[in-house]
Amino acid sequence: MQVLMDAVDSMSQRRVTALSDAMLLLECVSCVKHVLNSKIGLEYLIEQKEYTRKLARGESSFSSMST
Repeated sequence: MQVLMDAVDSMSQRRVTALSDAMLLLECVSCVKHVLNSKIGLEYLIEQKEYTRKLARGESSFSSMST
């Protein structure tokens, strides 16, 4: 989970212009989504405030990419 969250955080802090970078970011977010679909995964993320912040930053970067 640490590696996934670090990757999402790192990529969301810069403008993603290459298709390969966008695909990698989407794959990382997809993996995080699968973890969060379980009760244990969701509880783990909620306990880790740092991960919650990283995920929120990643979400805001996706919002800005779609506009």
